[in-house]
Amino acid sequence: SNGRFTPHTRAPLVRHDATTARDARASERVKTRSMVSVARAAAAAMPMRVVDDAVNDGGAASMALAMMRAKLRAIDAGVDASRALRRLASDTRAAVREIDDMVASRAGQGANASASETTEARLTREARQALRPIERAREAIEALEKDERALFATWDALVGLDLDSRAIRVALLRRTGQHERLDLGFDCVDDAWRTFEQMFWNTVRQSILGGQSSVAALVRCVRVVAEQEVLDAEYERDAADFVEEIDETTNRVLNLRPPEPKRWKTRVLEEMATAVEVRLSLITEGFSGLDDKESIENVLAALDESLVSLAEMYDYTIPAFPPEWRVFETVVAPTYHAGVCELLTRLSTSPNTSNGDMVTTVTWSFHYFTAIESLGLEIETSDEIDSGDDVSVEEGGVAWPPLPYPSGLSTLIDAYCERLRSTLAGWTENLSRAAISKPPKPDGDGKLWTPTDVEFFRLMTDQMRIATGTRSNVFVRQCGRVAGNALYDFAGKVAERLNMLSEMTPKLVSSTSTPSLTPSRSRHEASHFDLNKSVPFERIVAGVNDSRRCRDLSKDMQSMITGAIGATDTVIVHAIEKTIQKFNRIHAEARKMISRRVLDDPGLNEVLLKFYSSNSNSVWACGEAMTTLLATTEDYMGDLDAWLDANVADSVTETLFEHLIELLFALFTKQLVVVAPHTVPRLRADETELIESMKLHMTENKALGRIARLQNLRELVSATNRDEFERAYGALLTNWPDAGLDVVDTILRARPDFDKHAARATLESCRDVYISRVAHLSGRTPTLGAARGAPAAPTHRRAPSESINARFKNLLSRSS
Repeated sequence: SNGRFTPHTRAPLVRHDATTARDARASERVKTRSMVSVARAAAAAMPMRVVDDAVNDGGAASMALAMMRAKLRAIDAGVDASRALRRLASDTRAAVREIDDMVASRAGQGANASASETTEARLTREARQALRPIERAREAIEALEKDERALFATWDALVGLDLDSRAIRVALLRRTGQHERLDLGFDCVDDAWRTFEQMFWNTVRQSILGGQSSVAALVRCVRVVAEQEVLDAEYERDAADFVEEIDETTNRVLNLRPPEPKRWKTRVLEEMATAVEVRLSLITEGFSGLDDKESIENVLAALDESLVSLAEMYDYTIPAFPPEWRVFETVVAPTYHAGVCELLTRLSTSPNTSNGDMVTTVTWSFHYFTAIESLGLEIETSDEIDSGDDVSVEEGGVAWPPLPYPSGLSTLIDAYCERLRSTLAGWTENLSRAAISKPPKPDGDGKLWTPTDVEFFRLMTDQMRIATGTRSNVFVRQCGRVAGNALYDFAGKVAERLNMLSEMTPKLVSSTSTPSLTPSRSRHEASHFDLNKSVPFERIVAGVNDSRRCRDLSKDMQSMITGAIGATDTVIVHAIEKTIQKFNRIHAEARKMISRRVLDDPGLNEVLLKFYSSNSNSVWACGEAMTTLLATTEDYMGDLDAWLDANVADSVTETLFEHLIELLFALFTKQLVVVAPHTVPRLRADETELIESMKLHMTENKALGRIARLQNLRELVSATNRDEFERAYGALLTNWPDAGLDVVDTILRARPDFDKHAARATLESCRDVYISRVAHLSGRTPTLGAARGAPAAPTHRRAPSESINARFKNLLSRSS
């Protein structure tokens, strides 16, 4: 009743124990009969004593008669005593014969025993007669066949037979030295055990998946297994302590090793695993790939049915087992999980499994995860390998690892992502060819766009919506990584249709990330400019709009993926951030391409060649050059405003003015030798016209910032003394850090009002300003003066003061 097994402690059949008991009972009967005989003799003698007393009272006369009677009484007493002794001897002999008969019947010494019967056969016959193994085994099996509830009683009876037969073996071993199996009278016990085990394991198999109707039968089976485990534990302890007893005379072993444990617990757990495998085999064994006869809906419906069976096992089968066995966690759930993984692997490798089938299966996995968690188990929701020990800790401090993420599901997701990667690559290539072959199209507001870009992001969004609809973080993450790489490749295709080598070749990306410090166009920029001439102007304008829109759509894609996952994936973030940066660079380069294309207008080039002429009657000196330049530029900007989106039009205008001012600044520095002081008012008037034109498209502060470099150069040209040169040069270095002493030297050599001594002193002051400014920017202590020494710590690179001092000496020698 308490669930614990108490082993049988039957006394072994030993002959002298029964004989001693019967001898004791016979002795008691003999003793009782002897006491009765003595009492009878005493009763017969009592009347004679009474007569003697009466005669004595009569006097001496009658003394002779009394003496005679006394002699007669003595003779009678002797006769009675002799009779009593004979009766006692007869009773004693009868009792001894009775005892001998009982001993003979128990020890095989009866009258019917064969004289040639061996001691082993006699002991075996005695044990068979005493234990009745055939009758007891048959009764136990018949009881189980009549009533299945007698399972434990049958097991208990068979265990008792085993223990009794083992006692006989020990006795036989001690008497004869033989410990082989007994005769057919005890073989029936083994036959009964085989019959019992066959019935027992059939009951176990039928009860495991039998549901509620088989709970009682399974409980009875588990009780037997639990009690057998207790008995096995005793056998194991006895085996650990077993030491052979050897007879010194015959050198024979006098004891037997304990029986081998049956280990039914291990087998019943194996039966549980087999039952789960058989349940899943109905789905997996006949599956060789989806075809017309077997759809993914049928397969998943069968898996749902198996989940129902798993829940029934959890509700009805698992409670029949002791909680400490943890049958569900260690056997049932891992076996079922492995079977599901195998089926998912077959689905992923089947050529007939479509992308839709894979998505349906991944969607079903969310239901599977929920079902497993509802049964009290944890399952890994990610296929990422965690460096920490991810275990679930139950109440009581027992750690138990969760079920691993289904490997078959990972294989299926990888197969789907490989197909998605190939599909996206094909879409990217086809849409890129269409974008090059067809011109940009204006929308309802007249803004130019490339329609294929919108189509690409629409397809990408649809794919990610399909992924997020599965509610599988792993699926969304893997598809997001594929999408991130596809976005980066698509950005490269956008740059390719604009002939941007810097974005098509990764090693050239860094060269376009920072603006050129020189006012003139570099050879690298010239090569880009020559290549970009083949790109239609409308495509460049559309590229500005497209790159900004693609950047925003990429950010939306990243937000959608991150929101679906619920966490930030560094791989996805890195891929999309690189894409966003690429689109930003494409946008900036496209703005520069527009500026270069506008400023390359033949009419503008003809006007620019007339700027900064020393002739007071030139077109520039009269102000017509700047007016024509700004009018032509405004005409271009009018077209750009009509084609560009409002969010990017201002940035394109600012870039155009930046390049225009840079071009004017480059022309200005080349004409420093011929620019005369009387041109300063013209320079100031040009600045005013530029500011007024720029204020139409930007704030005044931005306009002043853009034109500050021209103003600084004009102030340097118009400086009349060394202090003004020093202040103007310092301001110029602030807006043009690349302004070297060559600019100052060129201006001074064109100024006849500065003699050599004044020019030298002015150049030296500007040299000190340059050293101080460079030292301030680099964080180094300035070294001023032409005669100052080098830094204390030697280095393989020359300090800025050394370089400027050497250049200063070259300028002085050239002036001399």
